Amino acid sequence: MEALEKQVTAWEKTKEKIKKMLWWDDVAKGLAKLKQQNDTQPENGEATKTTTTAADTTPPATLSADGKAWFIHPVAMMDYFNEKINLIRNYTLENAELALRAIYEKYGKDMAIIIERMYRSETAHFKSLQYKKTGTGGMESFGSPPYYGWDREFFLLNPNYTPIGTTHLFENVGLSKQGGNAQIKDRPKEFIIFPSVLAAMEYLVFYINKYNGNYARWHSTNSVVQEAYKNILNKIVPRIVNKIEEENAKKIKVTIIFVLQILIILSITCNVNAKSIDCVSVFEEIIKTSDFLPEVTSREKLTIDLYDISVNDDSIFFKVYDSDTEKNKNRGMLAVLGWVKYNYKQKSMENITYDELNPVKVIYKKELEIKFNECLGFHKINIKDLVTSE
Repeated sequence: MEALEKQVTAWEKTKEKIKKMLWWDDVAKGLAKLKQQNDTQPENGEATKTTTTAADTTPPATLSADGKAWFIHPVAMMDYFNEKINLIRNYTLENAELALRAIYEKYGKDMAIIIERMYRSETAHFKSLQYKKTGTGGMESFGSPPYYGWDREFFLLNPNYTPIGTTHLFENVGLSKQGGNAQIKDRPKEFIIFPSVLAAMEYLVFYINKYNGNYARWHSTNSVVQEAYKNILNKIVPRIVNKIEEENAKKIKVTIIFVLQILIILSITCNVNAKSIDCVSVFEEIIKTSDFLPEVTSREKLTIDLYDISVNDDSIFFKVYDSDTEKNKNRGMLAVLGWVKYNYKQKSMENITYDELNPVKVIYKKELEIKFNECLGFHKINIKDLVTSE
């Protein structure tokens, strides 16, 4: 119990020490008093004449009397970390290529060429410091964040493309000697930083479309200067778009070759099938003119079932049916008449319809058999190729 009382006493003393160390209330009261003094006008109504230096341009910080902070400006917070943003921006040629590929896919070849030429003109072919640090050819800040004076409509439509801050850089030469704005050399300018090169290029597309495709207006509102600008851009080689075009041409070529190969294969397959059918037609004629199933008097409709042909080491087996549509109507299946076994090695034919083990020899015209084999040889068809496949 005595030990507990000592701990309580020690805690009370610690709290007293903490109270003496608190300073925020004193700061709040002091700043509130300072604000009150600044807001109080002289009694004679005359303004007090003071000399303001550059360092005094920002008014002193103040707090409410209770010391509570009510608001933090998010854009100002971004500005505090502006230098950190500058350090992590290092746009490259690869970033430009990725962005231009997206522009090409979305807006087409002509727009992609215009964007690439404008960028190459303003960024020394994607090598300028302005490009590396901002993703643009040098879009100046001339307004308050978050849009810095640029068209808010675009950013409202594309919030992900909103600038992430600004940086101060010296202006490059650009086209200042060829009708463009005069280059400023004595001081750095403030340029807006885009979250990506694509975001900046999309803004450029938006601007061009807004002025009915007059991309030269980006350079100058003077029509004479615009024509000169167009002539300069037309001489710039759009290497990235050319690369995309070459890749697409190769893809188209490969696709065409692939399609042609498929068509050739299909043509060959169809041709072989047609040739096979031609040879089978010859064999059908052999059956029709033979004594196979002599009881069948109407022999012009005798047909080989192409979907049920089998083979072994020396013989091929044909199913023969009656192709008369009236007889097959409502049957749901072919009117099968019988089976023929043709020994292509011994050149003989048998009827196995009634008894496979005791087949009946079939007498047929040898001249038709010669024609059948000539058909196979002429079309380079192996007799086994006639077999039905799965």
